[in-house]
Amino acid sequence: MIVQHLLAFYLIALAPIWDHFEIRKLKTGADPRRKTKFYWLVIVATWTACAVACAAVGWRSIFWIHLEPREISWLPSGTGANSFMVGLLVAFAAGALAPAILMARSPRYAKGIEKALKPMQFILPVTGPERSWWVAICATAGIGEEILYRGFLIQYLRHEPLHLKLIAAILLACAIFGVAHMYQGPKGIAGTAFLGLVFSAIFVVSGSLLIPMILHFRIDLRILLLLPAENKMNLESA
Repeated sequence: MIVQHLLAFYLIALAPIWDHFEIRKLKTGADPRRKTKFYWLVIVATWTACAVACAAVGWRSIFWIHLEPREISWLPSGTGANSFMVGLLVAFAAGALAPAILMARSPRYAKGIEKALKPMQFILPVTGPERSWWVAICATAGIGEEILYRGFLIQYLRHEPLHLKLIAAILLACAIFGVAHMYQGPKGIAGTAFLGLVFSAIFVVSGSLLIPMILHFRIDLRILLLLPAENKMNLESA
């Protein structure tokens, strides 16, 4: 349990603090390779934490959630009802991919997306190598963050030392997940926490992390289709 407590402390407190200082260096650094270095650090840190989580509680306990009937009495029962709910949640999460489609069809909408992404320029990929690293970052987030914030953290909060009820554990884990993305600002924190809630619901209804992992990866990867015009020009000349 000591390892689990330490990992939870890392996710709740240390990771956001570390991220804050690394983001500040990313914004102010002059090294042209600073983004790829940051991507590399995130990948190493995330996969190391995942390895610790799987070693501490077992990968089966991470990838599948086993609930008592009383914990999910509010869910419709039956295979058909579960399949419908999973499909509905997946369709809802997949709606996050809609901006990429609309951007290709509407120049006015594309300009709005570019303006919305401008505050995030410090972390978005520009060059070819950064673009490749971004794919690795998306895979790391899609798999690693689901392992840590859904597979591990929700189940950790349901047991020692807090013994929270399922819904309370999900809400708290989603709040922690949102804070871990504080570099995106208040709207980004709220949006990330909400997506975490959707992923958590799919995890609970399906009983597996597989679908949340795939959706998380695809949603993060869409940024390559939403790059501002100046990024696309840089990519073409890189």
